[in-house]
Amino acid sequence: MLLATVFLALPLLTAATAIVGRGSCDTGPVHCCETAHKVDSEAGKALLREHNLENHPSAHFGSVAQNCDTGLGILDGSTCSGAPVCCESFLGLISIGCIVVHL
Repeated sequence: MLLATVFLALPLLTAATAIVGRGSCDTGPVHCCETAHKVDSEAGKALLREHNLENHPSAHFGSVAQNCDTGLGILDGSTCSGAPVCCESFLGLISIGCIVVHL
């Protein structure tokens, strides 16, 4: 029974590790942000306008996130009470081109 459980759980663990890359992702480090909005939503568009980022190359896909802390270690037991995201561009208080990481 234990062997069957390990056998079934191993592919899930491998897939999770590949997706979050042990606390990072293909686009950069994982950030824990207060908010994340899709760039084509009203809130996302307003945030991009507010920071004059409508024409930034990374502002045309994914999400825009605000008030992010860097270096969240997804697999080391850290928690994120906001939105854990991987972002193409981290610009201080704003991150753009983000993908939400589902924990």
